[in-house]
Amino acid sequence: MEYVDWCDMPRVSIVITSYNSGLLIGETLDSILAQSYRDFEIIVVDGGSTDDTIEVVSRYSSPVRLIAGQRLTKSAGRNVGIRAAQGEYIGFVDADDLWLPDKLQAQMDLLEEQPDLKWVYSDCYMFDGQTGANICTWSSRSRLHAGNILESLFQDYFIASPTPLVHRDVFDEVGHFDETFLRHQPEDTDMWLRVAAKFPVGLVSRPLARFRRHPSSLTMREDPKMALDGVLFVLDQAVIREPSRLGSLRGQVFAKRYVALGKGYAGMRQTSAARAMFIKAIQCDLATPAAYMFWLSTWLGGTLLHYLHRLNVAKRGY
Repeated sequence: MEYVDWCDMPRVSIVITSYNSGLLIGETLDSILAQSYRDFEIIVVDGGSTDDTIEVVSRYSSPVRLIAGQRLTKSAGRNVGIRAAQGEYIGFVDADDLWLPDKLQAQMDLLEEQPDLKWVYSDCYMFDGQTGANICTWSSRSRLHAGNILESLFQDYFIASPTPLVHRDVFDEVGHFDETFLRHQPEDTDMWLRVAAKFPVGLVSRPLARFRRHPSSLTMREDPKMALDGVLFVLDQAVIREPSRLGSLRGQVFAKRYVALGKGYAGMRQTSAARAMFIKAIQCDLATPAAYMFWLSTWLGGTLLHYLHRLNVAKRGY
């Protein structure tokens, strides 16, 4: 790895992992450099980009640091950043997401007000990467929680990836990002479930970041069933770690996830795939009325199934 020298001792370290991010990383860096809170460093860990990412990042001077080297997974890149970080607190942002100018100030204020807190997160906008228009807030998709959130987070993952700010001691307690994970196994979900099991969290309830949705992102390109398998793997790991707190929730949470994917297949008129997911939901939790309703609808015609899915989307508003 090649390091760019940086001598000051900042309060906050911001870790960005990049791979062929030349088109977007400049906008991400600019959004961080525009922070009203100024005591920070930015560590860009590049995992072997073959485009102009290195050239773009190299145009920035301190407080931007560049670590460039071999091909890395996101987990490995973030761990390189954690080890290189000099700040008391560490934040993470992907190379295509953005921070609003008062993100760090609002979160550091909350940490100062509640010194027992070891980490904070916030609401977040999801925005269209092509038009720049905000689509919705994270809180319109899921209820956000503060305090001891393990059970709530296990039932409905609600932490937007560009928002957590974490005391570096937390990683000494729970470990770093798991580098054994496959691409479809979400390392963020695993990390924040591990942290939530040990530390209460603070919440700034207004949006402080913007999560970019665009067709080229890994999330958008992932096979839905493979993505679900990855999430369920991570949730099972959480149950193994915390059986007394999470074991009784496993069946209903898995059923909910299978129903959600089944409705997605229904929306694409893939009736057989949808039916299989509803059956899996029933197998996970017999007391899941929605699974029976949607399973029955697969036998009453694709039009009804598609209508039920669209009705559900209209009710959610996205």
